[in-house]
Amino acid sequence: ASQTRTLVVASLCAGFAWLTRYAGFALVATACLLLFMRRNRSLAESLREATLFAVIAAVPTVAWLVRNYLASGTATGVRPESPYSFAYFAELAVQRIGQWFVPPRVGVAAAGILGILVIGLLATVVLALIVRAGRQRAGELTDSTMLSQTTAAACAAFALVYIVSLVCLVSVSFATNDPKRFLAPAVPPGLLVIGILLAGWKRTRWRTPTTVAIALLL
Repeated sequence: ASQTRTLVVASLCAGFAWLTRYAGFALVATACLLLFMRRNRSLAESLREATLFAVIAAVPTVAWLVRNYLASGTATGVRPESPYSFAYFAELAVQRIGQWFVPPRVGVAAAGILGILVIGLLATVVLALIVRAGRQRAGELTDSTMLSQTTAAACAAFALVYIVSLVCLVSVSFATNDPKRFLAPAVPPGLLVIGILLAGWKRTRWRTPTTVAIALLL
């Protein structure tokens, strides 16, 4: 009962964040992913918790969309279509992510390559979380997940989901021709993931998977 109450409160908080900003969807999606991959839970239990979280979190936004449609005939108002394609924003987002680490004068090519490496690293951490959860359910792993690993996985999942959802959103509805400032929420979790991996590389538990991930990305 206590865990269910906590889940409901957390889902409502995430739902109001989604209601405040469209990008809050990334928070809800990340939470559902982490609940689905939660250790010491059967597949059915994880699916039930993730579904409950998603349904409750969607209530405020769905209610707001219904209210808008009844009042004005449109769910989100009249918005012009974006004149730029998904590929344009995806390429630009990759370049801006690379510029988290190098100044613009280095060149867009170098920034783009670095951005691809960062996104690949985030995806690798999320994939490792999914694989680890599957192995735990299969009984191949019995040890508990380290706090640093859980933190890295949560941050990587949020940053990755946020970046993808942002690119999709600005590609459909025109809001800007440069997503640079909109990428700001992904910066702290993205940098934290990199910091945790660099700090954990010296530990035996992290050295092999981190080295393999870096080798694959390079």
